[in-house]
Amino acid sequence: MTEQKQVKKPSARRRARECTVQALYSWAVSGNTAEQVE
Repeated sequence: MTEQKQVKKPSARRRARECTVQALYSWAVSGNTAEQVE
């Protein structure tokens, strides 16, 4: 028997949180100004 997992698309709110955390991490690690982080 093969069972397929149904993959849900992340909600917009969750995606926004992930992007925010990634930007904060990039900012902290690089030492650049907040304006330079994309």
